[in-house]
Amino acid sequence: MDDRVDQAVIAKGDAVYVSGTVVINGKRKAVVVRYGAKGALKWWHTYWGEKASNDGAAHVAADSQGNAILGCTTVSAGLGYSWAVMKFSPNGNHAWLSEFDDIGGQDAVLTAVATDAADDVYVAGNIGDADTADAACERLNPADGTRVWLTAYDDPAHGIDLASALAVKSGAGVYLGGSASNADGDADMLLASFQP
Repeated sequence: MDDRVDQAVIAKGDAVYVSGTVVINGKRKAVVVRYGAKGALKWWHTYWGEKASNDGAAHVAADSQGNAILGCTTVSAGLGYSWAVMKFSPNGNHAWLSEFDDIGGQDAVLTAVATDAADDVYVAGNIGDADTADAACERLNPADGTRVWLTAYDDPAHGIDLASALAVKSGAGVYLGGSASNADGDADMLLASFQP
């Protein structure tokens, strides 16, 4: 297993946040790294949820204050997939952790994180199993990471709907992109809009 970078974003003051995964003691863990404007390493943090877990792709966003929002999918033996979102201050202090709570034993796979001008945090992902996944969007309170709302798109055939992209425009809505099953069992492009 190798370390890898999944995403990079520019933050306030020309800092750069990089997210990805690193292997520590044989387990893949999500990581966020902050670099200064000239490339100097400032700090890094990993997600250490379930000790026996491996983490999937890690996504990062930066809010207007320069805080880092790290989101990842974690895979635990016997427990399936779940997602976690963390907030770190520009100096690397851990502000909060929001772990997706189980909805009827369904898997939850995170695919994107974003913030709006008010620093609200949005998460895109997929909830369900291999046959009936729904594209989902969650809004978190920027102060403490508590859930404001969670909504999902389920196509009329109740097939597989997958979220792969997320865009937020303050006051205008949240846009979730991906794919949705059609009546023929094929996939069509999906663009769903939710009010913040």
